[in-house]
Amino acid sequence: MQPHRSKTAGLSTILKYLGLSVLIPLITPTAHADQKIAEGVYMPDLSGTTLKDGGKIDRIVESIKHNGSSPPETGIFDKTFIVKSGGVTVYTTADNILNEKYESLSITAPVNIATDANGRFLLSYEVDAYYPNYIKIGVPPTRKAIKLRSPQRIEIKGEITKEGDLQFKECAATERIDGKWVKSWDPLAQCAQPWHKFFNVTQHLQGRKEWAHLF
Repeated sequence: MQPHRSKTAGLSTILKYLGLSVLIPLITPTAHADQKIAEGVYMPDLSGTTLKDGGKIDRIVESIKHNGSSPPETGIFDKTFIVKSGGVTVYTTADNILNEKYESLSITAPVNIATDANGRFLLSYEVDAYYPNYIKIGVPPTRKAIKLRSPQRIEIKGEITKEGDLQFKECAATERIDGKWVKSWDPLAQCAQPWHKFFNVTQHLQGRKEWAHLF
């Protein structure tokens, strides 16, 4: 499974997410443009004090400065969203409960995105395969992917902060069984701690050789 450019979610998806009637935009005198998520690389602060202070970009920057692997791997920075050229891609680790032969599992997938004028967003991605151990962030995996028995879908709701970062608020996991999407127990552990804030760390990556392939 190779990462590729995602498609922006359609109007009906956005309206369903916001709980609005399809007729409302047709009778509203003035339309407001959706607030877009800026291009960049988004990462969370996963330190133990995140729940107390909401997460700090300083701690992510410190981790970036002290990591010299080129390019960095999923196990180092956990869930990473790359917003580039109108597409969004996620690189992240997964729980190895599905295959304990490996220390960790990694996934990458295109992400569909919907936003509204108030800065609320819906991110969703489907996973039908994983990779053994770690993969490089922003680089097509070279290892052979291992297929999942049941494809998984992850849907994350949140808001764009005034600083342009992403505040996650809700997460839901479903899996496709017999052609239908049903609630999942999230075996890939993609919905753990959905309240994290993801910071746009692009300016802190530029000029560093291990991240040069993203720019």
